[in-house]
This record gives sequence, C-alpha cells and structure tokens, in this order.
Amino acid sequence: YTRTRYPVIAGGTIDGFIAAADQLLATTDADALFIPGVGDVGDRTDLERYRNMLVTVRDRVAALVERGLSLDEVIEANTTAELDETYGDPSRLFLPPIYQSLQ
Repeated sequence: YTRTRYPVIAGGTIDGFIAAADQLLATTDADALFIPGVGDVGDRTDLERYRNMLVTVRDRVAALVERGLSLDEVIEANTTAELDETYGDPSRLFLPPIYQSLQ
C-alpha cells in the first residue's frame, strides 16, 4: 500500500491486493492509521481511495481483455488517465501483471 504510486504486483494478483485492502478495512476503525511501504502515513480514507483505485483499474482492464485487446492496446487506451497524476506511470509494473492475471 502506498498513497502516491501504483503498487508493484509481483508474486501476487490484483484480486489479492484488493482482498488485502478489504481485510484491513473490515478489521480497523475510522481512527486507524496505515504505515505504507513507501511514503507518508495514511488514514482510512487514503486506504479506501487506494482500494477503489485498484477495483477501478481491474474492472477497466478486465473489460478490455474481454474485448480481446493486447497488453499494448490496453496501455495505449489510457485506462488510468485520471489516476496517473496521483499514482504515476502504470505501464511497466502495474498494468502488465493485471493484464496477465485477467487473461
């Protein structure tokens, strides 16, 4: 978890990242603070925003995979355009493993 960049999905899946965020949200209260691997401490709202980003990207990529688009086409479709200002460039370490896990 980090508030300021897309996660590196290595050795896991997008659904696993979502499940982990869901578990944290289900087992903590509104006053909880979260110490990310990189960046500043976040609160529940930050984690909810992060989780929602993961779900949004997964659902968008899944729709494009279902339409038969290649990984390059998914990246070129700018499915994360409005999120990139917050989370950075998704093309190398974020979108490829999502794409692969959804095929």
